[in-house]
Amino acid sequence: MQAPNGWFTENLIVWNDLDKRGFVSKGFVLDVPDLRHASEHALDHFYESVRQFLHTLDESTRAQIRWSVDS
Repeated sequence: MQAPNGWFTENLIVWNDLDKRGFVSKGFVLDVPDLRHASEHALDHFYESVRQFLHTLDESTRAQIRWSVDS
């Protein structure tokens, strides 16, 4: 399998052609608080916020989430 052709522009990565076969990607870093000792209410609020974010994405949008713990 060969990686698709892509290029960087305006802090985005553009893959393939500039038509419906291509796509654009951008990375974000989210720093969330340490919730290991949080109350149930705080955890519920956090999970609800994540669900609301995912719900805002339309059907043609894809999201890739990478979770890591840096302590």
